[in-house]
Amino acid sequence: MNNATEPANDRSEKFQKISMESTLAKKGLSANYRLIDTSSIVRQMQTLGFEMVHYSQTRVRTKGRDGFQKHLIYLCPAADVLERNEVIPLISVTNSHDGTTALRLCAGMYRLVCSNGLIVGEGTLSAVRIIHRDYSAARLEKSVEGLLRGMGHLKVARKLWSEFALSPAMANRFAHAAVAIRWPVSQDRPTVAVSDLLAPIRAEDNGNSLWHILNRVQEKKLLGGFEACFKSSTERRRVRRIQGIDSIVRINRGL
Repeated sequence: MNNATEPANDRSEKFQKISMESTLAKKGLSANYRLIDTSSIVRQMQTLGFEMVHYSQTRVRTKGRDGFQKHLIYLCPAADVLERNEVIPLISVTNSHDGTTALRLCAGMYRLVCSNGLIVGEGTLSAVRIIHRDYSAARLEKSVEGLLRGMGHLKVARKLWSEFALSPAMANRFAHAAVAIRWPVSQDRPTVAVSDLLAPIRAEDNGNSLWHILNRVQEKKLLGGFEACFKSSTERRRVRRIQGIDSIVRINRGL
């Protein structure tokens, strides 16, 4: 399946399309399937003080799946978005309306300057997985409260990362490890100049702290744009941006 993601807000055409089509479950699902439409989750999160800052969905080719496929949203505290704080708490929500995906919530951090969401790995904060038949508004609220309580550790971690300077050798090792995360199969892994991964895109990313280097490498890994030499080609070619939702989440959590 060909996947694509694109940012949007809750008034976007695609989100409105899902909201309208998902009031009923996709045809052919079991009678026991219980729909949890993402638009209702967004509305509940808004009552809890959150605002949606990102929406993406997989691109589908199968007729009848459009409007029901897997999608990913980022929600942040509305007060932080309004104040334009550089880095704010993030809750990511993955869901679908075709019975292929359980509702999943993860904690993370969101940078407004580049619209990057860093999703926390399993070992730092537990993700919350809710199968559709077990969903309730109360359970969603309790899950969000649990994730928010743990976000204090993220603020501490970010402060430590901002104060911890990496030597050039350490930065190079970090970049090489990031390449292995994006291309986990060694046979498919291209040769990448780590200097391309470490080069800042904007002035705000200058610096040799772990936090600065993490953000530079993360953005390059997801958005591509740098050159690499793949084993299937003798020429260097530009790396494409990551398109699939599963890959975006895997790479983010891997960092």
